[in-house]
Amino acid sequence: MKEKIVGFIESHKVISLIVFSLFFAFIVIMVSSQITSFLFPRFSLAQYYNDSSIFYVMGKSMAEGRTPYIEIYDHKGLYIFYYTAISGVLGRTGLFFFQVLIMSVNFAFLILAMREFKARYLTILWALMLFGGLYCAFGQAPADADLEMPFMAMMIYFYARGFVRESDNDFMIGNIFAGIVAGIALNLRMTDAMVALAFVIYYALRCIRQRKWKILLRDALLCIGGLLLMCLPPFIHAFAGGFFKQMADAAFLANFRYVGKVNKYDMLPISLMAIFGFTVTTILLLIFKRKTLKIEYMAFVVITLAIIFLIQIVIVNFPHYLIVTFDYFVVIIPLLASLYIPVKEKDIPRKAATGILALAFIAACGTNFLVCFNRYEEERRTTDYILSSINENDKDGHIICIDVTPAYYLQLGAKIGYPDFACQGNHMPIASDFSRDKFLVYLASEECHFVIAEKNNEMVKKCLEDSLANYEEVIKEGYDKIPISLYRHII
Repeated sequence: MKEKIVGFIESHKVISLIVFSLFFAFIVIMVSSQITSFLFPRFSLAQYYNDSSIFYVMGKSMAEGRTPYIEIYDHKGLYIFYYTAISGVLGRTGLFFFQVLIMSVNFAFLILAMREFKARYLTILWALMLFGGLYCAFGQAPADADLEMPFMAMMIYFYARGFVRESDNDFMIGNIFAGIVAGIALNLRMTDAMVALAFVIYYALRCIRQRKWKILLRDALLCIGGLLLMCLPPFIHAFAGGFFKQMADAAFLANFRYVGKVNKYDMLPISLMAIFGFTVTTILLLIFKRKTLKIEYMAFVVITLAIIFLIQIVIVNFPHYLIVTFDYFVVIIPLLASLYIPVKEKDIPRKAATGILALAFIAACGTNFLVCFNRYEEERRTTDYILSSINENDKDGHIICIDVTPAYYLQLGAKIGYPDFACQGNHMPIASDFSRDKFLVYLASEECHFVIAEKNNEMVKKCLEDSLANYEEVIKEGYDKIPISLYRHII
């Protein structure tokens, strides 16, 4: 049976690659994307899924004609909103299948990269299950890293070809894709350029060591060209739409302020320990195999890991920012495994690893699915509580969510009234056009009828008090255990 499967794959490589990549991408997106997957008929109201809800609302609002950064605000770059704007044109289902498409391209090039390093099919399978399990566990789909991943995988693939075939032309193509990844990241979330930056720094050091000055200059120009090419669409859109200044402030300046303002140390220890442990372990494993491993491989892994780790410490705010590194680790781990797990006929270590990771993948998918449905009754009660307290007119731009998931707008069918519609606690210190004073003016105005906030949120209570407006909490019998408070503006 095994021989037949391997024989079919070898004789139908392109078809097998396309079918498997699409199938596995479908499974991963189906069980992870609570915003678009048909397994999750309701928009999740969990605080943890704030980012994907924000992206969805932003993209949908843009597709409906709202001007980004002026009529609707978030501090990410335009690419993530182009991505989710598909929902405004093709609906949730259309966005779901687009997620599947780009993830399948990502998986296809990761498989090709691992095959360059002679990874066996069993190794590729458990590496992709590792990716899928982590992606489901982080629960951020549609994630901002999604758009970058296919180009990241292409970069990794051509770097792998460059190593194995000792081809400067393959490295050249890889560097073009590095520029493309960096260009998308600069117009999405700048810290996502960390992996591409690590690759480029390694390659520059390699060329300097080999004194390939012309090739270094050529590839640097092509890399910059790829970066500038990907900057053109959002820049042209912003200039033509009259919001370039606002975009630059939000996507670039506000993000620099965000690094300093947000308290990242409460959320980061686990991811830092994980990447530090992986970095140290990898370096030690490579040192033990230094006599049998090409110096280029050792230098590449050590330099790129060190740079990614340093960037993670200095800049990155939250663990889910690591999603952009998954492609890199999924290729590096099988490479390390090939050094220490000898190829044998029975291949018990790889079979054991595949079995363990299959169980972990199923557990991650199942946990994500069950957690959502365990919240279903609570979310239904919460929505019923709000709907029973407001009328149809209030939905027409007169409700604001303060530091809770904007999925409430989606659940209620409510329009956005105030441009800074979510995460105001993070935005007010960094957004030039949406300061605390401006927010207080909105809360005091007749435009704001209701405020949805986390229960006992002191920041919200202080804002309502400082606005000098008269707000009262809506109390209803039987709804005392819901996770939010609803405040009515007495006008």
